[in-house]
Amino acid sequence: MASVLTLTNLYYPDQAEPALLLADLRLAAGTGLALAGLEPSAKNVLWQRLWGDGESAPGKLQLFGEVGSPQAAAATGRLAYISEALTCYPQMTVWENLSWRADLFAVPAERGRALIEQLNLNGHLSQPVVDLDSTAQRRLTVALALLTEPELLLCCDPLRQIDRPGQQLIGQILREFVAAGGALLALVDDLGAAMSYATLIGQLAAGQISWQPADQVR
Repeated sequence: MASVLTLTNLYYPDQAEPALLLADLRLAAGTGLALAGLEPSAKNVLWQRLWGDGESAPGKLQLFGEVGSPQAAAATGRLAYISEALTCYPQMTVWENLSWRADLFAVPAERGRALIEQLNLNGHLSQPVVDLDSTAQRRLTVALALLTEPELLLCCDPLRQIDRPGQQLIGQILREFVAAGGALLALVDDLGAAMSYATLIGQLAAGQISWQPADQVR
């Protein structure tokens, strides 16, 4: 199966040797990969590379079979991000943010309505995002990410610092995204939470990544 994402030989900018030894990280459609065990600095370097901030660093990133910019892929709606950081306009309301993104990508209205229902956002539509608690903000982030029906989700601790019902809801939605053929890569600190949506677990230890199907991890 063709890789949606391939990343090889990622380096720290000031080092001559690969920082993470990601010699062959390949992500196919229908796979939810949770990668754990990264030191904070290494995790930051990898996330920057996936976000597009590290494009000048050594290492080769291919998306959808081509070398390209993550931000260019995000601009088409094929790639979307989920993290603790807000990916919307905090002073605008939930509805304004959803409407703005839907208009930008010409998303049918029924798609937005379905996500509002699915992520329990009906009661927050008129609220500025800045006034929401962290769980509601994360539910909005997920709705915005899924609005364009992306092929690839890049996540950084998508379930961290939100309440248990929020973790269960978002974990289920991410699991359904993968089951429907989406590709997902999540950098995580807590593998326990990631088990709700991951199909494959990668753990970095002593510079090497060991891979294991999620249903075999104890």
